[in-house]
Amino acid sequence: MNRFIEEIINNLKHMTDEQISSIHETTRNILQESSCSVVVDTCYYCGGKIVKNGKQCGRQRYKCKKCGVAFTCTLNTIMYRSRAGKSVWREVISDTVKFVPIDVTADKLGFTHDRVFHMRHKVLAALESMENGSHTKLSAVSECDETFVLESLKGTKIPDNYWRKARKHGAKAQKRGVSNEYICICTGIGRESGTVALSVNRAKPDMSEIKQVFNGYLDDSTLVICDGLRTYNILSSEFGCSVKDVNNETDKFFHLNNVNGFHSYIKRRYEFYRGVATKYLNRYNALFAKTYRASKSCFDNVYNMLFNNTNSYFSKNSLKTACLLAL
Repeated sequence: MNRFIEEIINNLKHMTDEQISSIHETTRNILQESSCSVVVDTCYYCGGKIVKNGKQCGRQRYKCKKCGVAFTCTLNTIMYRSRAGKSVWREVISDTVKFVPIDVTADKLGFTHDRVFHMRHKVLAALESMENGSHTKLSAVSECDETFVLESLKGTKIPDNYWRKARKHGAKAQKRGVSNEYICICTGIGRESGTVALSVNRAKPDMSEIKQVFNGYLDDSTLVICDGLRTYNILSSEFGCSVKDVNNETDKFFHLNNVNGFHSYIKRRYEFYRGVATKYLNRYNALFAKTYRASKSCFDNVYNMLFNNTNSYFSKNSLKTACLLAL
């Protein structure tokens, strides 16, 4: 063993930094592949005491002494019932966060387009579910506004009796202005921290829809800056926060530059995807909110969150109905 280690060290001395970095990444993936990041202390079903019960496909199995149920360490995580290992999921999550096209990821991994599509949507659905379950508070000074994207039935054949005709990529709305052809994305961004993007309606939002979007993100210590849309006044009465109309203020402190920058980011990503099917829009909104203004550690944060969370599993069939936007 010592001889092999000495040989490895001597070989490393003659390698470039890129080669050493590649070896480091490969060895890290090998170690991660054989380990389980989820620490299991009690039974997932009844909370009883558990004991180790062999391994299945390299993953630790446990058995509950109380209810007798056996399960693996990946139960209800993103890897549950998946034949792909950690290194594969790591690549899929990385490409999702970096907005790499599905076909590029599929070619890289040697998978079909459909397989990577479903893996990516498992990641997106898990992100949306976790975002809906634990709201990140917007900071003390926040900007709220809405942006609009055309309704899209991408990947679906439009019925003959549908209320509008099919459009080609890049086509414009048939009606002028903001109409029911547009899906509203309500957004909020804290100047210090916190981002939210959610679609709940077509065209302009009403008070109940504004309340639905920002419920859990604001409190009585938040100053909300908006563009004067009257429906935002509900935030003051419901959550106790202060609402200011940027059009009525002369101080340069009151502006919407941050939220407008977020809108530009969404539009660029939306154009990159050549539109997003409306039913999947909130999944992508969760991704946009997670990655906007994110640091280089964004991927590691998302990766750890998905692998350590025991409520991030979605089956292939459940993806067809889970968290879909229906307007």
